[in-house]
Amino acid sequence: MNVIYAVSSFPFGIISDRIGRKVVLITGFGIFFIVYLGFAFAPSALVISVLFPVYGLYYGLTDGVSKVLVSDLAPPHLKATAFGTYYFIIGVVPLPASLRGHPLADRRSYVCPPLRRDYGGDCGADNWSLRAERSANRWGYITLSTRK
Repeated sequence: MNVIYAVSSFPFGIISDRIGRKVVLITGFGIFFIVYLGFAFAPSALVISVLFPVYGLYYGLTDGVSKVLVSDLAPPHLKATAFGTYYFIIGVVPLPASLRGHPLADRRSYVCPPLRRDYGGDCGADNWSLRAERSANRWGYITLSTRK
């Protein structure tokens, strides 16, 4: 995921300069939607492991471009305020998702409910690791999970 993000950020930045930042962001959010649907309905860990590099494309499309869009939209005398507000929202919004999603995951056989998370979050990694753990248990391998 991180390699795809690092390699794709620069070219997508160039594309956003040519065709517009909003088009690139909307494309990125479309990929985000598709990937999270894939995480929710993936029949195997293999499908989830294929989705993670695609998730890196989402980051490559949206991370740098969203920051440049904030800079473009903010008036010169309010740029610091605009970035402060942007990073505040980026930092605070995942908190309710974690507070709400992880207890649900613990009560429902560790299956992370990405479609029920109204605020976004990091459900895919949890879901992938749990599916891998279940596969290992099915074949008799010992896992180091502390969950009961």
